[in-house]
Amino acid sequence: MSYRAEKRYQALNRRQTDEMLGQKSTVRPSYSPRKQVAASSSPSLPSKREAKRWFNANVEYFLDCGEVQCTQMVEGFCVEYPQCDHWLDDDTHWIWDIPVDVEASLEELG
Repeated sequence: MSYRAEKRYQALNRRQTDEMLGQKSTVRPSYSPRKQVAASSSPSLPSKREAKRWFNANVEYFLDCGEVQCTQMVEGFCVEYPQCDHWLDDDTHWIWDIPVDVEASLEELG
């Protein structure tokens, strides 16, 4: 590299360095999965087993003339576990099957 080329390179480097120092620093979001997991402090979603246990324990509150009120039962579950609210919008979610199973087990017993 010639002397002139070296001087041009140094001047360009100084100019770019001055521009970078003059810019405001921006905080970029972290995309590390480790930090995202640590930052989420929301309670975990209940498992299907826990949901069945809750439904069986509270079925007496949702009986009306011997019939289980399935929609009210699922809504009551979501009041107890607010992190599950989005399950109400999904018609195919397994949460809707549990009250039907509870009702069927009550019919077998009685």
